Amino acid sequence: MSNESIKISDGMRSGLLERALMRHVYYQGPEFMMPTFTPAGWWECDVWAVTKSGYAVEYEIKVSRADFRRDAQKYKDFRCHNAKSQELSVWESLNKLKMIADKDGRCQNRFYYVMPAGMIELAELPANCGLITFGEYAATDSRSHCFSQYGKVVKRAPLLHNVKPNPTLVQQGMVSAYHRFIRGVMA
Repeated sequence: MSNESIKISDGMRSGLLERALMRHVYYQGPEFMMPTFTPAGWWECDVWAVTKSGYAVEYEIKVSRADFRRDAQKYKDFRCHNAKSQELSVWESLNKLKMIADKDGRCQNRFYYVMPAGMIELAELPANCGLITFGEYAATDSRSHCFSQYGKVVKRAPLLHNVKPNPTLVQQGMVSAYHRFIRGVMA
């Protein structure tokens, strides 16, 4: 193996960053956490955690500036009540970052961006978002590339609202985590 650094793909960097983040969150002592989980009526969360006080925290991993900028374009269609008929018949296209900025009760209680240190300036961070960064170490081979095990909370995410996730949603996450584990063990 030569002494030159090996080019690490964004997918591999994302996976390594996810692992570092999971360690970081684990040591904070959440009630429950899970990677790649989509709460009902929300976007996919790179890491989703529920604190001991019952609040949901979303962690969104970004490995490039372009990936970070694309987040502003995330829209999702939601069904909502028609004020006249009281039926779920109206579709509304909503922007994730606008919902967070507006402290919409449908979003998670806290929202963090997670990325390599120095990727963005704090002034670029959208309203009501927190930021956790990890130091990145150069790779000499694919096994030695890693992120610091200690994340730095550059900006603590504010509490967006006091509406705790439905216990059924948390149970759904736990069941999903269990089945992922069993599939992994049985494979």
